[in-house]
Amino acid sequence: MNRKIALLLLALCQPALAGQDAPVGLGVGRPGENDDSLMPSLKFGRAAADSDLPGYLLGTINSVYQFESDFDELPGEVSALDFSLWSPIAHFQAGDVHIVPALGLRSTKFGTSIDNLLTEDTLYAIRMPVVVAHDLSNEWVYGGMIMPAFSGDLSQGDNFSISGAIGAARQVNPRLMVGAGMFYSRGFEDDLFLPGLAITWRPSSRWEAFLLGPIGGVTYAINDRWIASIIGQYDALTWNIEADEDGPERDISSQAFRLGLKLERRFTDHFWVQMTGGLSMAREITIEDSDNSVLQEDELDATPFLQLGGNFRF
Repeated sequence: MNRKIALLLLALCQPALAGQDAPVGLGVGRPGENDDSLMPSLKFGRAAADSDLPGYLLGTINSVYQFESDFDELPGEVSALDFSLWSPIAHFQAGDVHIVPALGLRSTKFGTSIDNLLTEDTLYAIRMPVVVAHDLSNEWVYGGMIMPAFSGDLSQGDNFSISGAIGAARQVNPRLMVGAGMFYSRGFEDDLFLPGLAITWRPSSRWEAFLLGPIGGVTYAINDRWIASIIGQYDALTWNIEADEDGPERDISSQAFRLGLKLERRFTDHFWVQMTGGLSMAREITIEDSDNSVLQEDELDATPFLQLGGNFRF
């Protein structure tokens, strides 16, 4: 899979996979480096410039801890611990058409200082996107994505949603790639339309600036083993849970914007470990019942976060 197809895949999926690791290193590759049998070479983006930055993310596994933060109006504090995994799981090719099914798993556990409508159970999100991309030429690729998802406490509640996206990308020159598209999601009795934009720019062999849907940042290759990035990332997710002793059946929505400094170190040819620390801002939790009546809504103070994980890059 050429890294431009991977960029399109992640750009299409990012609005739905908000909160996963930022795909630093997506961008221009070296001619001939995509000859691995697992990563078949494509027409699109083959005229590439040399770069000291690593290849795109084939898979990630992360843990994020958001430290305790006060509610603005409600009493008490809340923290959150997330584990997530994201990876393509196969690649199928028919001529210039490529099909890539992927899997995203995430668990979230809130910790609160007083009783409220936030459940003490672990909440889960399971996403199964399938991306279809047409490798049109050296300059163009286009495609689409469809993604069923489940998010809740693994009960029989109304926790199913379906998402889709279409988009196209162009290799403007050896150092600049741009893409655009549209994302749609239907779930929890709501419809969501979002435009999408994907840009990677490598002004030199060591620097990259990128914008992919809800994430963006700047990356610098210190050497062939270390890279550093400044990353901004919007994270939002909704879970449906069954009625319990704390309240009726309800939808819990959480959102935040995280800004941080990320360091990655290469340990093998394809495996990197990473650590990100920064500030989680613009946090908000909204809880609605099955009739869309708001049961609890409040903003949270900014709080530090720490993320640890591993990335597989090709």
